[in-house]
Amino acid sequence: VTTVRRFKQREGTEYASDDPASADLHMALIHASSGAVLWTADFRETQESFLDNILTFDKVQTRGFKWISVEEMLDQGITERLATCPYLH
Repeated sequence: VTTVRRFKQREGTEYASDDPASADLHMALIHASSGAVLWTADFRETQESFLDNILTFDKVQTRGFKWISVEEMLDQGITERLATCPYLH
């Protein structure tokens, strides 16, 4: 079960953003017959410029120092979270 709490597209271009992409979602893997929650993960991010937060260097570098779309952000975030799910290995 995935619940999207925020899905906001960036305003601007890849190299100049007036308003960055932002997303917030919760994922849960639930055992169908028992209803037991087997695994959960959250993803929350509002893209920041490198100059606003130099601690995001690795993330900014992998994105090519560009402002990405909310779809690209979610793709990266969901992929990272699913990699931690022990039931999907």
